[in-house]
Amino acid sequence: MIDNFSILLSHGWLLLAFWLLLQRTDLNSEPPPIPDPEPQGFSKRVKAVREGKIKPAGNPYRKTLGPKPINEQDSKDA
Repeated sequence: MIDNFSILLSHGWLLLAFWLLLQRTDLNSEPPPIPDPEPQGFSKRVKAVREGKIKPAGNPYRKTLGPKPINEQDSKDA
């Protein structure tokens, strides 16, 4: 009897708290964030590469960064 009463009482309090939280008016009224004037992080680097301000990053696992010289590239024309 005591076990059933304690389970019913604790679940009743949880349901009451949940119902009271759903009745709040400020539940879904969050203002949108202010947009950044300049992009930050990855998008800032992409924008700078597209505008030609910086070079794109090479593969850090290659011995030389950037594209291979023309005489080392595999070509069907040669």
